Amino acid sequence: MHSLLSSLRIKRARLFLSTLLVTATIGGAATGCVVYRGRVSTATYEEIRSGSTFIVMPASRQTLTEKNIQRLISHEMQSLGFAPAVTRESAQLVVSYSHSIGDGKTVVSSSTNSASGKTRVSSSTHYPRYFEIEISRKTPNAERRVLWQGELYSQGSSANMSFLAERFVPLIFDNFSRDVMNKMFFKPEFGR
Repeated sequence: MHSLLSSLRIKRARLFLSTLLVTATIGGAATGCVVYRGRVSTATYEEIRSGSTFIVMPASRQTLTEKNIQRLISHEMQSLGFAPAVTRESAQLVVSYSHSIGDGKTVVSSSTNSASGKTRVSSSTHYPRYFEIEISRKTPNAERRVLWQGELYSQGSSANMSFLAERFVPLIFDNFSRDVMNKMFFKPEFGR
């Protein structure tokens, strides 16, 4: 009798955990919440004096996404003690950036619910994503000398760079003035 009662408790616990897992999965899928991961690398080539003026170089095409990225970078630079230049010519530092999102890869998976025995099939598309920020100083001969750069590689379900930049830009600047190589990160991504 004791082993039958114990077996029944184990089955109920498994059913409860299965239900909890399915509920969490459905709730996460309904809100679009997934975990995204990636790696950040940064390199400092020369010290950058706080208080220097800067300009964020606009992309060749001024989309709303590009304007948002420029705003995010400018905010991070100001929070580090740098000042926006009044004119392009008066800027001591030039901040440039680039980004890309590759072709998506669809992954199909299946799982069997141990309580009901039913199989669930799901699919998701993951995109490789890249973001780079470079800070350089203008030299007298109109060339630029790179002082610091940071890059981020990631993959995930969102291909919306305006949304992703809100996460990627701070992640890169979190490592400002430090040298890191392939520092991993795991963050929640609420799909868009």
